[in-house]
Amino acid sequence: MKPRLLQDTIRDLDIQVKSTPYVGTSDSLYTGPPSMEVDYAWHQLLGNMSIRVTDDELSRNGNRQESIALPEGGGQMVWLGAFHQLHCLKKLRRLNYPQIYATNRTTAEALDLEVHMDHCVELIRQSIMCNPDTSLTTFEWLSSSPKPVLRIDPYERKCVDWEAFMKGILPRVVSSREVDGLVNPKLT
Repeated sequence: MKPRLLQDTIRDLDIQVKSTPYVGTSDSLYTGPPSMEVDYAWHQLLGNMSIRVTDDELSRNGNRQESIALPEGGGQMVWLGAFHQLHCLKKLRRLNYPQIYATNRTTAEALDLEVHMDHCVELIRQSIMCNPDTSLTTFEWLSSSPKPVLRIDPYERKCVDWEAFMKGILPRVVSSREVDGLVNPKLT
């Protein structure tokens, strides 16, 4: 079976690839101890994750053919897989700082989080195996280690141009106001 490309589903989206350097943790906006800047960077990254697709686009998805209908402007609400994966990564990152992000969690919330994190680990594992990064990471000998050590130097790889990708998604973004206004008909 041929992998389904985003362009196959959303035909007017222009996916561009560019050479992108690996950025280490010290140069990343998304790593390090919790701060307003790091939290803001993650918020910006995930702020436009709910998008609108047409019924025709959803039918080409190859999986579930229905989602939540959007009353303002029509279409149905979806997340692209990339946003789901980033959402999971953000949740996993927060587990690294329980003193900040896990205060006053009830037993039921902790159990829900365990299930959610197992889901996230599996989702990210499958995504990595589905779209493996084939760039090469090298090793080196250090005087402090008898075994080869992974070299975490900057290196170039081919990646989707994220800014161009987001620019293409922007007209489809479902506003938080519209999402917040959705009412579950099963609860009324």
